[in-house]
Amino acid sequence: MCNARMMWIAVIVALLADSALASTTLYYSFQDDEGGGLARMTIDSATGAISQHSVVFHDPTFDHARKLAISACGKRAILINAKEEPGNLAIINLVDSSCSYVKLDFPTEPDEVRTFGDMAVIGGNRGNVVVVDMKEGRVVSHWNARRDLRPSGHKVEDIRVLACGELALMTFQKDSSSGRHRGSRLVVMQLPELQVRHDMHLPRNRPDLHYPVSKNLREQGPNPEVIIPCLETNTLFLSLDLYGAVAMTDLDQAVRNGVWDNLVYLPTAVDGGWGNTFPDRMVRFARGDDRMVVVCNAGPDGGSVVIDLSTREIVQRMETGFGLETPTYLPGAGMVIAASAGKLKARGEHGLDRTFPPRAEVHVFAIERVDEALTLNSWARDKPWHVFRLVALDSAGTGVVALFVGEDELPTIIAIYDVTTGEIITTVEGKGAIHREAVIFATQEDSQTLTRP
Repeated sequence: MCNARMMWIAVIVALLADSALASTTLYYSFQDDEGGGLARMTIDSATGAISQHSVVFHDPTFDHARKLAISACGKRAILINAKEEPGNLAIINLVDSSCSYVKLDFPTEPDEVRTFGDMAVIGGNRGNVVVVDMKEGRVVSHWNARRDLRPSGHKVEDIRVLACGELALMTFQKDSSSGRHRGSRLVVMQLPELQVRHDMHLPRNRPDLHYPVSKNLREQGPNPEVIIPCLETNTLFLSLDLYGAVAMTDLDQAVRNGVWDNLVYLPTAVDGGWGNTFPDRMVRFARGDDRMVVVCNAGPDGGSVVIDLSTREIVQRMETGFGLETPTYLPGAGMVIAASAGKLKARGEHGLDRTFPPRAEVHVFAIERVDEALTLNSWARDKPWHVFRLVALDSAGTGVVALFVGEDELPTIIAIYDVTTGEIITTVEGKGAIHREAVIFATQEDSQTLTRP
């Protein structure tokens, strides 16, 4: 087995519906002792049977292969090699029989990636952001937050491309270690030119939650991270890491005018306290006509909350373990389901401490009726596996998912799992350990891309 440093993985699911075969194509990146690359699996989304599993890209320099994304048409993948060196982006042709590829240069270590149409926007260290044309295999624009923002920006944390494909929202979380380059802001960016529409600084109105400047200059604001825009409720939702809270504001005013209108901060602790929950895993779901978000905390006391995006209020607080991974919404099964990757964040003397003790659990939040509160079930499997992450295997979310599991500190196995019965259908050894995923649902008529933090 590869050592831990060689086995970080990013994974993406491309759900390419074939009406005759009901097949799903699962792409995932992998690393081994000889480099890293991209593998492909074909899965029957109705039965969970695996019919094909092969490597489509391998390169000895991609020994830090991490996140990847697939174009809206499903024909191209972009893979990040999380190193500061030439050729750290690979664009792979998925329909070419030889799976040809081209390498591009990101100026520093790349981190976040989102696709829109045949293009991708990538953020990374020292404030760099680029847009690449995946069809033509070239960089079309480059922007730097340290050079182009005033005051200078630190590093992009999350990116969300709006449905129009012409605007992106980008969070800048922490300040730099020197305090010179600022975070705690949201940038509205024009695509693909990477022109700043608005630079919006969040209020740093809880100095009691900041670290003493003599000990830590990075943790000096609310530190926004995950972005969820909701057009139906005109709500822009952000997680606030250091404040142990979430922020909500009017989406239209933020995008059009760069204004925090009707801004509210809400703590996500079960007891209503501030500053110790670190809410950074969440997903939207629907309860009838209502649009909700379930938020999972990474602090020592754990806990999860349900937020109504219409009223912008917390409607339920639940006792759950810390470190649930990004949940998956299964509308067909009436569930929100999350793995137990075990991310644990806590305040240390000079900064935040992070550990990753995974657990052998799958948490299911069952949405049984519109007028009924969300209930929680926790299913521990009889296998000696830690459950790190999971993805749905059909666009309707009927309950068949892929679990990424392993016996040690890294996932190495893909288990096809039926949430409705609690049964594992089949398992297969991966080409490496599984790290993160993004989901593309595609049909012959249209496609929908769901990116995950």
